[in-house]
Amino acid sequence: MKIIDFFKKDDQRATIYLIGQALTQILVTVSVLIFGRILPAREYGIVAVYTTWSTFLTYFIGLQAHGTLGIAKVHKTDVYKEYCGIPYVLTFLTSAAMCGAALLGHRQIERLSDMSLWIVLFMIIHTTGLVCFHIQNSIYRLDMKAVSYVANNLLVNVASIGLSVVLVIIFKSERATGRILGLGIPYIVWGACFGAQALKRGISHKKELYQYCVRLSIPLIFHGISAQILSHSDTLMLASMCDETEAGIYSFCYSIASPLTGIWSAFNTAWQPDYLQNAKSKNGEWIREHSGNYLFTFTALVCGYILIGQDVLRILGAREYWKGAGIITLITIATYFQFLYSFPCNYEFFMGRTKMIAIGTVISAAVNVAINWMLIPAYGIYAAALSTIAAYGVLFLLHDFFARRLGSYHYRWSFYLKGIAPVAGCAFVSYLCAEQVLLRWGIGVMVVAMLAARLWKKKALL
Repeated sequence: MKIIDFFKKDDQRATIYLIGQALTQILVTVSVLIFGRILPAREYGIVAVYTTWSTFLTYFIGLQAHGTLGIAKVHKTDVYKEYCGIPYVLTFLTSAAMCGAALLGHRQIERLSDMSLWIVLFMIIHTTGLVCFHIQNSIYRLDMKAVSYVANNLLVNVASIGLSVVLVIIFKSERATGRILGLGIPYIVWGACFGAQALKRGISHKKELYQYCVRLSIPLIFHGISAQILSHSDTLMLASMCDETEAGIYSFCYSIASPLTGIWSAFNTAWQPDYLQNAKSKNGEWIREHSGNYLFTFTALVCGYILIGQDVLRILGAREYWKGAGIITLITIATYFQFLYSFPCNYEFFMGRTKMIAIGTVISAAVNVAINWMLIPAYGIYAAALSTIAAYGVLFLLHDFFARRLGSYHYRWSFYLKGIAPVAGCAFVSYLCAEQVLLRWGIGVMVVAMLAARLWKKKALL
């Protein structure tokens, strides 16, 4: 509690989410370390392709209905508790339909996915549990149950890692299968428990609520699918156009950079509600002060990670993964553009322009796929990393353009440049001084010291 109480009241929720995310990322790092050692690159690639397909299915199973819970809590307050069961109903219905489709068209699906029917069916059930997990976590977040939210994430991750290790040992000749089962079973158990609780509370039979939910979720489906294509097309296209070893190396490098994405996610989870509230009340002073804090904090973290990321890969990964050291900086820069795009995106959300959000994501995903298709055959993982930077850069520029078209946007370009300039400088140093490990780490320590001094002075993360 002392860590949480150190920060101002506005930042305490962010601190809780950040601590939870940090613990989750520690588990992710442990997972990368363990499975980077016990899985050959080819089998690591098979698991990466499986998880990519599973994540993609989350935008069909349940129709992204859990994303409407926040809107319902604002606009359907009187029936919100009843409404919370609707995403579960839609999840179970779409899951059953998808299992039926898989059984009927199993030959085509096996040919398309290059997976056996039983793995495809397991993936559908796994994804159903995963969606139920997300629904319950959304409810915890909206009900301000931070401890439940964090505990939920930590427990399922611990269960997944432990079970995966046991099953990989059991399935010695098919280690990827053991890892896949270890990933899925905990979510199936958690999802079944949450679904049973929802059924016990009672399910709404009001047709208008289901229509309301589906109408709101449709734009989220397009946005979500495009976001997943943008995030995961690299791995799939590397596996298809090169081989699974290249996909495994790229996926491992992406995992090394994933702590920054997790930190940004934790920050944005806390930031968005406060931003929307202050934008609604036209509290420009709060927005300027806290946006500056937010930008400085995340920029410092990105700069530090750019300087040491390639060394982290060499420490955590077996030698066959070291080929990817040069793309760690590129993936980190792409993550930074993802962070920058959230500023105009949150403004569009505040203005109620979800179509703009979907348009930007669709265009960016198309850019990513096009560049991958042209360059991956010749340049492999480097083409995938550069296409990711280009796509997230386009995403940021498009949303900034849309936000300015709406008028009264809160941020000037000088705001962004305060972050882009130091990130670009550190990226230059990371390549120029790739062999000067002590120099890079020394600069990284200086960046961390600057961040610590600012946090001590302002007592504010965001």
